[in-house]
Amino acid sequence: MNKGDGDKEFVNSKLLKLISHLDLNGLLTIPLEHIRPILPFVVRGALCEGLDTSNEWEGQKLKLLQLCNRSTYSNDVLQNLTVDFGVLQEDALKLRDEQKKEMVASGSADSLLKMAAYTIAVYEQSNVEDRYRMLIREMVTLINLCELHDSRIASRFNSQLFSSVVYLHTVTDMLCYLCAELPTGFHLLDICHAMLYVPNGNKTICKLVANNFEAFHSVCIHLFHILESDKCRDDTCKGPSLEVRVESALLALCDMNRDEAATIRALCVQHCQMATLAVTLSLDYIHGSQQQQDGIDDDRKSTTAAAIRLPVNSLVLFVTGLLMSNDDKTKTWFSTYLKRESSTGSESRLFKHLSEELRTVVKSGEFHADLQSPTKPSQQHHVHETKMHCLLDSQCVRAAGLIRMYCALKAKVGVTFTQEDSNYLLLLITCFPPRSIAGARFLSLALGMLLVCPGLLTGPVEEKRVRDWIAWLAGVSLEMEHTETSSSFAEQLLLTAIHLLEDRKQDAVRLACSTLGMKINVDPNQFARIKNIFTKDVFPPQKVAEHAIKVPITKEINANMEGYLPVHCVYQLLKTRAFSQGKIHVKTWIYEQICSTKVPLHPHLQPLIQEYVGTLVNPPTTRHGFRVDHVLNTPFTEDEILRVFGKRKDAKISYDFHKTADEFSLPTKLLMLYYTLLYEENVLNNMKDLALQPNRPRRYSSSLMNKIPVKLLLHKAQREPRASQGLYPALIGLLINHLPHLCMASDWLEELDDDTSMTSSTTTIVATISRNKQASSSPTPEQLYTDLRCSALIPAPAIIHLRELSTPHMTSADDVIKFVKALTWSLPHLLDHKVARRVRKEALKLWFRLNSLVPRKLWVLTVSSLLPSSEAWAANSLPPRGQQLAIDFEMLVTDPLIVLSVHRRALQCPEFLEMILRMLPACISANKSHTISMLKANPTLAKGQNPLQWFKNRQGAAAEQQNLEKEKEKLRLAYTATLKSAAVQMLIEICGMEFDGQHEQTSSKLFLLTSRREVQCLACSAIHQFFINDSNNETAKLVSIQGYAPELIEILVAGVPSAHICTDFVAELLQEANYKKHIFAIELASQLCLHYRLAPQMAVAKLCINTMSALVTGEFLVKNFDPSRAIIPQNFRLISLKM
Repeated sequence: MNKGDGDKEFVNSKLLKLISHLDLNGLLTIPLEHIRPILPFVVRGALCEGLDTSNEWEGQKLKLLQLCNRSTYSNDVLQNLTVDFGVLQEDALKLRDEQKKEMVASGSADSLLKMAAYTIAVYEQSNVEDRYRMLIREMVTLINLCELHDSRIASRFNSQLFSSVVYLHTVTDMLCYLCAELPTGFHLLDICHAMLYVPNGNKTICKLVANNFEAFHSVCIHLFHILESDKCRDDTCKGPSLEVRVESALLALCDMNRDEAATIRALCVQHCQMATLAVTLSLDYIHGSQQQQDGIDDDRKSTTAAAIRLPVNSLVLFVTGLLMSNDDKTKTWFSTYLKRESSTGSESRLFKHLSEELRTVVKSGEFHADLQSPTKPSQQHHVHETKMHCLLDSQCVRAAGLIRMYCALKAKVGVTFTQEDSNYLLLLITCFPPRSIAGARFLSLALGMLLVCPGLLTGPVEEKRVRDWIAWLAGVSLEMEHTETSSSFAEQLLLTAIHLLEDRKQDAVRLACSTLGMKINVDPNQFARIKNIFTKDVFPPQKVAEHAIKVPITKEINANMEGYLPVHCVYQLLKTRAFSQGKIHVKTWIYEQICSTKVPLHPHLQPLIQEYVGTLVNPPTTRHGFRVDHVLNTPFTEDEILRVFGKRKDAKISYDFHKTADEFSLPTKLLMLYYTLLYEENVLNNMKDLALQPNRPRRYSSSLMNKIPVKLLLHKAQREPRASQGLYPALIGLLINHLPHLCMASDWLEELDDDTSMTSSTTTIVATISRNKQASSSPTPEQLYTDLRCSALIPAPAIIHLRELSTPHMTSADDVIKFVKALTWSLPHLLDHKVARRVRKEALKLWFRLNSLVPRKLWVLTVSSLLPSSEAWAANSLPPRGQQLAIDFEMLVTDPLIVLSVHRRALQCPEFLEMILRMLPACISANKSHTISMLKANPTLAKGQNPLQWFKNRQGAAAEQQNLEKEKEKLRLAYTATLKSAAVQMLIEICGMEFDGQHEQTSSKLFLLTSRREVQCLACSAIHQFFINDSNNETAKLVSIQGYAPELIEILVAGVPSAHICTDFVAELLQEANYKKHIFAIELASQLCLHYRLAPQMAVAKLCINTMSALVTGEFLVKNFDPSRAIIPQNFRLISLKM
């Protein structure tokens, strides 16, 4: 602190508050000795003309004159305004230029430091103008030195004018007027910088700021910039260092304006400078002002009452906030200061205050065991001590703040607690809080600190106290669950016990660190006492599992809930198979938790289901050769699963809550779908091992998945990602394995096109439909059916309704699926030749949209209505609800070729054929998945052996079983290939089908896009897809070997791009004994060679020519004249190609 700064405050804090608000009435009540520092402002405001000429300001000036008249110093201050400031400004500029030139010429500032300083005697004998020139000379010299940004040079300046307390007011009055009248030459910030190096500089700065009160913040910020730009980084400067000078000046400004102490402290943190000043402000200004506001300085108040009334200690919040800051620079800066302070031991004011705060909180909760208290623990968990420590709800927040701060000191600074602090911290941790939100939060933090600070347990007394506290904690944890909080310490307590039971000490530490919000390194070797308390005294394995299922589920659990929830504990117990070992059933708890899920999906529910399914399928331990019933959890029943989807309303489920299908959230339905698929996956993958066990888990029936609206759920999940975050990819992976017909690439591309096809024309259509929709109500299924049935006569209503339903932006998915039966039942009526093709096109769009929502139901209804024997051909109304259909989806899976057995007229319509060709590969894919599941569900054992014999002799039987499995797999592949080839053969027949009214076409119309040609293109495209999806070309080979009408070869070769692979099978066909196969092979080869003029085809052409030469020999020509004649055109084609 500079010389002369130790006196009482130079500018009264109340005075600055009044002057900053221009409260002149309040200034008139201030004693005269306090008015003296602001007289330059008062005199200049009262006597100088200003821009404000209003009557209000004239009244204010009269009050300023009253202030001037009250003070005897007003005339002396007024005399300082009688000089010509213009001349003084010219002298100042001239002097500044001369000094800068001199510094440049000499190369240093020593010439300025050697200039003789004016003495007080000379100052006394001079007039006002000369005094100004003397002050200007010193200020210009000091400002020039400060511009070098080297405190070592500026600190060597010796000023006599500011050393005299007698003339201090006179000199500072003149300095105030220089700042006011000559702002360009003597800027306030430059003057404040210069005052750091003169005696009584802090008082001068305070007076300058008081007379320019609007510049308070600017001056404070500039002082920090001065410290940042200083080149001197050591202690070689004369007198106090620059940091000490700036700190002293800022403290003086805070004395003058205590309300800005928090702002200055924030500047310390922002610039990472003067940590000592920040702590001093927190102790003497900010925390002190809070104590005065709360009345803590009243000695008549007890310590307990003071502790209850105070909020969280401001210094505790400040220290914790800096240590937990996201800014690494700030964290490092303050941690370095705290390390330096901790090394001083008991001399540190900061740590003394924190220890005192800790003792105050602990003692405020102390009472004797015979006292009655609302927070006293229950008698069943009695603590054998004469003194107990309980916290009121208002004290829990304060205690929690202390716990976080001491943990931050240990984590970020590495502070070692003293023995006294350790004792009080253990007393604080083991306090008994009330059953409230604040109490639950305190217990979570206290339990976390107990784990990361195991060194607090130093003896048997401390161990007994912690043991009793944890036992009490286990007893009241379930009661604390009913408080209105999103997380609870009960789950944290259970998870900690689970980790310690499994000897996962690092996981327990990570759990505690996550609760505290910081990472703390803990030596696992210090965990012996804590582990014994948890695992031997309080939480044996059986008790942990029993306790977990008694914890209520989390109502409406979602990802926004923070902290540790019951689902975390159950997940860990499932992972360790604690429920199986303890013979505890957890199915009901998991089912209720899944049913009580909301958006956004909680990330821990998916792994919970994974572990639960694992316990259903896999043995609890590796030493068990067979599954034992009483150690198994049971899977959900089909009624329980269908209840979530609203498919089994009469299900008798004995749960505490009752919901309808609409009340179950989308995450609940997705989780139940995920469970069903995952269970099926695990059962099938482990069926070889499960087949050896007497009581194996059963698969769900094939009709279960058919009743779940899988595609509709996926559609909603795509449009609401938060409902399936993290779950959607896993669902797709399971669906590809078990329900591949719902994951066809063509369907995904169709949906993607629908989402991105909102062009300008689509927007116009939507606007038109919106206007029509306003004029009339939305259609009903019966109305749509009637419009489609009459579309041959009046197509407009049908087109409008079809457009409305096929546009996603006009009709929601839940609304459009109600029209499935109306659309499919009216399809036969759309085959009338009088129906406009535009109607069929719009119907196809709606069909595709429904195919992306409820494909399986749509396929069954479509095929059922288009069969030749269907009642839909002659129906005039929709069938009654619940009417039995001719086929079901299981029949489509068993025999996919039913799709192609529809009425001939449907196969001749391009729009209807598109529907059929969309269903055909999906049904074949479903059949393939079904056969794979059948093989997995019925594994082969060695003949003549039961499971027990196989298990005893498993090494010898494994090879036999493997051979049988390979044979079954070969049969399955052959069956699938035969099915695909049959489908291709039927598609080929469609290409050659005669069309009504088109068999008389002339050659001039062959190149028109007729319905026949369009059907052939669609069929060829489907055949191409069958060929390219078969990696082994088995389908193409079977079709070629089986043969088909020769007149269709040209159509297939031209329409199927992948038909060139049939070239590989020509040689095999030519080796057949049947001459008809030879003719077919030659015809096929001639068309392929003509269409694909490639080098490999030359060998095939040569082979065919040689074969034809053998066919036209004498004996063959005599017996088979007509067939041999049929190969002459092919011969000409091959010979021309050969040439």
